[in-house]
Amino acid sequence: MTALLWISHRDLNLRRTVRDPLPIHDLAPILSAVIDFGTSGTGAPACDLVIAWTMLREESREAFRHTVGQDDGTWARARGWALWKFLLTLTQCSDPRDGRVAIHLDVIDTVLADHERFA
Repeated sequence: MTALLWISHRDLNLRRTVRDPLPIHDLAPILSAVIDFGTSGTGAPACDLVIAWTMLREESREAFRHTVGQDDGTWARARGWALWKFLLTLTQCSDPRDGRVAIHLDVIDTVLADHERFA
């Protein structure tokens, strides 16, 4: 059996991905590559689980949660990372009409709802 090595990207988001634009079977585009590994290193898996809220919707998030097989404590820490990241970036939006505000608030609401479900 091969041992798994977790490499933590620490700030993975859509801007740092390369995706195949052609969906297969009406699914979202397929992830082809991840770029910007400036802060990569072996680290806490919770950091990389933040993509569950930034890149995935409910059904996909459930599949991701099941597939990666991390324990409840790791997922709790991932929710903390997601809250920290999106609360911090929300403070950088000085105009409440900025389109990013709604996106950040949606992620925060989703993280808090998941906390209620899994805590």
